[in-house]
Amino acid sequence: MGTLHGRKKRQLRAFLIAAAVLLAAVAAVFFFLRPFEGTPAPSAPSASLAPTQSAAVDASPHSSPQSGENSPSASQEPQNAQAPLETGLSLYEASLTVDAEQNLLFGKLRLTYVNPYPDSLFEVVLNLFPNAVSPKCFTLETVTVAGLDADYTLDENGTHLTLPLTRELKTGESTEIYISYAVQVPKTNDRFGVGKNRLMFGNAIPIAAVYENGAWRMDEYISTGDSFYSEAADYRVVIAAPQNYTVSCTGSVEEQRTQSGVTTMLASAYEVRDFAFSLHKNAYVSTQNANGIEVVGVALTKKAAELAAKSGADALLYFSDKICDYPYNRLCVVDFDGSGGMEYPGLIMINTSLLGGSTEEYATMVVAHEVAHQWFYGIVGSDQLNEPWVDESLVEFLGFAFSRANLGDAVYDELWQRSFESFSTYQRALRLDAPLKSLQGNDYFYVVYAYGAHVMRDLFNNLGEDTFYAALQNYVGEHRYKNAKGTDLIAAFSEAAGKDMSAWFEAKFAP
Repeated sequence: MGTLHGRKKRQLRAFLIAAAVLLAAVAAVFFFLRPFEGTPAPSAPSASLAPTQSAAVDASPHSSPQSGENSPSASQEPQNAQAPLETGLSLYEASLTVDAEQNLLFGKLRLTYVNPYPDSLFEVVLNLFPNAVSPKCFTLETVTVAGLDADYTLDENGTHLTLPLTRELKTGESTEIYISYAVQVPKTNDRFGVGKNRLMFGNAIPIAAVYENGAWRMDEYISTGDSFYSEAADYRVVIAAPQNYTVSCTGSVEEQRTQSGVTTMLASAYEVRDFAFSLHKNAYVSTQNANGIEVVGVALTKKAAELAAKSGADALLYFSDKICDYPYNRLCVVDFDGSGGMEYPGLIMINTSLLGGSTEEYATMVVAHEVAHQWFYGIVGSDQLNEPWVDESLVEFLGFAFSRANLGDAVYDELWQRSFESFSTYQRALRLDAPLKSLQGNDYFYVVYAYGAHVMRDLFNNLGEDTFYAALQNYVGEHRYKNAKGTDLIAAFSEAAGKDMSAWFEAKFAP
């Protein structure tokens, strides 16, 4: 198990107690003295998020899950274990406290896990991605399942937490998992970690692994690319942070209070694949309205914040028109010290030098790439480890398509040349549909991004704009909030084209 030892552990526990008391005091005022307004919403997490015996929680806009403790299983027809069924979604309720001075995150998570699979489950596996970035930075304090202490196991790297269940969990049934934990946030200047006046919390909340082909996917974490594969779920998250930090996050901010130098907010997000957030010290904030969607730009300079909001809103309008409406009411575009950009549901991170640089056209294209991920990775998920081309090759081209439509052919041509000028000398020996683990060094960029964008541009020119986007509309309609395969994307293009495109794609895949 990942633990902190000696004096460091005693200090951590002492701070955890103090932070928990502070969060409880703030949350008590926040949640219990003022009722929520507006339409009925899922019940807010309590200040303590204490584990309970009850496994059934009707706390999402979806059909109520059946409790694994006292409800019979509905009759199910045999189905492929890769495909989740139409059940209620799992609900993540979390209370998070950030100590920005010590770079510490304290979390309490109550997960009402709903089994969406045809198979009965006897255990649940959670991914602890912080330990993959910085070994042993994630400290488990309490772990229970259905109100009982869990006899859990961690793999060698501390990235996969296996929780035996108290009884068989049949399709559609739920159980409650409770975890309290602390994270020493590493200085990475990346999507998870501390940067210059920023703390980035991508993949910071424990999240259920995907169950596939009769087993849990416990994949090796690969820092190149996105080692993330998840099911859609609902989130209700309380975040407490120092008042002088701007908090950006997945989902909608329902309530926010500041007291004794601490800002506490409640955010909710439905049908999303993860929940990410960030803290920016003394940040600039700019907002844009994109047909009723609030697009928020957050950065350490005014220029960067304004560009983030404007380019995010423009891209959101473009893809909403070409594919389908953006299904949420908020999108945050924040700067960070990592290279390029990184996508999360409702929150994207863009390199600070790009947003603050002189070439706004290139920065705008990168923003568009990450916004396109809201549809491809977000609305339609895919296996980013075994088939990274499915989302990355597609959205890489879509970023250029947006630039052409909004900035003109000349800018598009210049951006294409600038981005891929070295690609002409690259000798591709790998298939386009190669898994992430086989893409070493520059192979990931040249195969998945550069070559993949060329393939998608050829497809766009072959089918025409209307047919190309009709295929994507059908693809989203068929696999909304599900995980799709590469064969599903090919099938969508085949249907729109009125002919089988499999041979065309296979010829492009081969070296």
